[in-house]
Amino acid sequence: MTPGFSPSPSSSSRLATGVVVGVAIGGGVVVLVLVLTLICFLCKKRRRRDDKTPPAPIGKGRPTMEWSSRMKIAVGSAKGLSYLHENCNPKIIHRDIKAANILIDIKFEAKVADFGLAKIALDTNTHVSTHVMGTFGYLAPEYAASGKLTEKSDVYSFGVVLLELITGRRPVDANNVYADDSLVDWARPLLVQALEESNFEGLADIKLNNEYDKEEMARMVACAAACVRHTARRRPRMDQVVRVLEGNISPSDLNQGITPGHSNVYSS
Repeated sequence: MTPGFSPSPSSSSRLATGVVVGVAIGGGVVVLVLVLTLICFLCKKRRRRDDKTPPAPIGKGRPTMEWSSRMKIAVGSAKGLSYLHENCNPKIIHRDIKAANILIDIKFEAKVADFGLAKIALDTNTHVSTHVMGTFGYLAPEYAASGKLTEKSDVYSFGVVLLELITGRRPVDANNVYADDSLVDWARPLLVQALEESNFEGLADIKLNNEYDKEEMARMVACAAACVRHTARRRPRMDQVVRVLEGNISPSDLNQGITPGHSNVYSS
């Protein structure tokens, strides 16, 4: 899923439906993970067979994804991740949240997919110690440094996905657009400025031509800024992110009593 172009309805629709079936038939958490892992394995095999034809260059000949579709993807994927963290007992940490693992159908309904790296977290444990796995550009700093995994590691990765939806940029650019920094490092000062001035022109994807709902953009920017905070404990829960994206609570509820615009809101 990349904001610069729309998905292939034929493949996305089939894969998204498979994930829904996996969730529905899993009688227990272990069964759920096993079913989803099997589905992801079969999907990858199907993709390899389907990928014999070279793909079209990214962005060429494909329309820019409009804002309403991006917002729909953000809300749908946030709800999926919130379900894993808040409604599964024990909770499931996905460990590889990224744009490519969010499947969308022709109506831009989003489904979190690929549970091959998922971990089960017991309530008695503060974190799960594991080998660092995932995708460069999406890894939470504390997880990348120590291998200590919590649901807040997923929250950070989801923040990177929100930044992709907002900016239309990739987490790491081979063309060195970010001057050796990641998308998160490049975006952090712009997030602060955008929230302080309610001006999103320097942050929003230029392909949108300023055609977006400013209130929705403000909510998504606030969520992205909160999710990519450097310190894990300062990041919000996914159920909070869902409610802010949907407009049910104020973005200020993500600030934990810290004044917006202060550097430690976004980088500590």
